Amino acid sequence: MGRVGELRMRSAQVTCKFIEGIVPNAPSQNVGLWMRDEGHATVAYVSAAPGGTDNQTCNLASPCTHVAAGLATGRPYVKFHGIIDEAVLVSGGRSATFLGDPGAELTRTAGNGAIVTVQDDRTSLSIYDLSISNAPNSSSGIGCLIPTGAGAPALSLTHVSITNNPGGGISSANGSVTVTRSTISGNQGGGISSTNGSVTVTQSIISGNQGGGIQVSSGTFIIVGNAFFGNGGLMSSVGGISVTVAANSASRLDFNSLALNISQDGIGPAIQCIAGTFAAKNNIMSGNLTPASGATQFGGTCMHAYTIARPGALPPGTGNGISDPLLADPAKGDLRLQPSSPGRRAADPASDLSGIASHDIDGNARVAPADIGAYQFR
Repeated sequence: MGRVGELRMRSAQVTCKFIEGIVPNAPSQNVGLWMRDEGHATVAYVSAAPGGTDNQTCNLASPCTHVAAGLATGRPYVKFHGIIDEAVLVSGGRSATFLGDPGAELTRTAGNGAIVTVQDDRTSLSIYDLSISNAPNSSSGIGCLIPTGAGAPALSLTHVSITNNPGGGISSANGSVTVTRSTISGNQGGGISSTNGSVTVTQSIISGNQGGGIQVSSGTFIIVGNAFFGNGGLMSSVGGISVTVAANSASRLDFNSLALNISQDGIGPAIQCIAGTFAAKNNIMSGNLTPASGATQFGGTCMHAYTIARPGALPPGTGNGISDPLLADPAKGDLRLQPSSPGRRAADPASDLSGIASHDIDGNARVAPADIGAYQFR
């Protein structure tokens, strides 16, 4: 996961701030971003009252209580402490990074709309180690939003928890969204929705989202190394993953585990994929269901390769199987492989195991012959 730390050298009255994040996935690829922060000139501190006060300084000694005040300082980093109740807008081509102390949460109780809105070309927001939850109880109550007609901003989430948002966890109408080592769960309107632009989701847990796990409508997608369980419902048009896009060589759907997701009849409850000649690879689809049409795990026109789908029909493509994948405890969301799982060492031998696929959701290295699904057996 990532961590935010502080080293204080009192004799020199200098504070050095650093973010140490594990680049998906390789313990040998830790990244440290260091800032020599004299007078906290690069970090705006925001703390829930009574720890904070309304002021324009927003420094460590006197944090402000509103994110808007922290952003108004012009500093590139905003550090959160406690529970902040506020609707946040990042716009105008601004580049900002939000950092959370342990237990920090951003929520919104007043009005309607998203907790975090990102808009306009060249705007970029990166969020680390923060919970974004409990948006207002309406269809517009979304955790993070890139709205329609808002240009093509960039939103990146690392080790972020997005939960219990009535309108959905993340909704993007353009731009780019990147989700890494995060948890998207319990959002009534769905986990992640992307229309146009691009969406990348890696090493994350997508669970219990009533409107489905991930829905991609046009644009490109990279969905690699995630666990999906308990998403959707009997009337949901999305179970685990739904993709309806034009074929694009930049897209990838690989090394995911999907269990106990539900969709309406006629929709693949694990993976519904319409993307031309696209092939999804190295995925496990187990125990997903629809109300009346039986247990077939997939739908659409896409091919599948080196995939386990059980129960139901064999997916079209090469190297697929319908044996029980022997997941550890899917009812409790544990989609790891048991020792005798047929998914062990059964991935496509030609799979690209570099970059985002180099490590599994637990941080274990993938080595050929790799295991199918989000978890490598250990």
